[in-house]
Amino acid sequence: MVARKLRHRQGRDHECMRTLSRYFTVLGLLCAAILAAPVCAQEYPSKAVRIVVSFAPGGPNDLSVRPVAQKLQEILGQPRIVRITLPAV
Repeated sequence: MVARKLRHRQGRDHECMRTLSRYFTVLGLLCAAILAAPVCAQEYPSKAVRIVVSFAPGGPNDLSVRPVAQKLQEILGQPRIVRITLPAV
């Protein structure tokens, strides 16, 4: 009899924990949505797009990045800057 009551109580405790877990999950998701709302209102990008190429100018990497940068400028409507930095030797 005592074991039966104990098992019944453990079942209720497990169900209560599951319900609390659901409530906290929903509460966390709501807080995340509320905090993320101002971020969605910002326009992206608000500054010039900077692309860094770490190889020599005129090389294959530089020549392949420049057309991509041009398309990005057309799509995003922001100026793009291709910056070439040579790695330290």
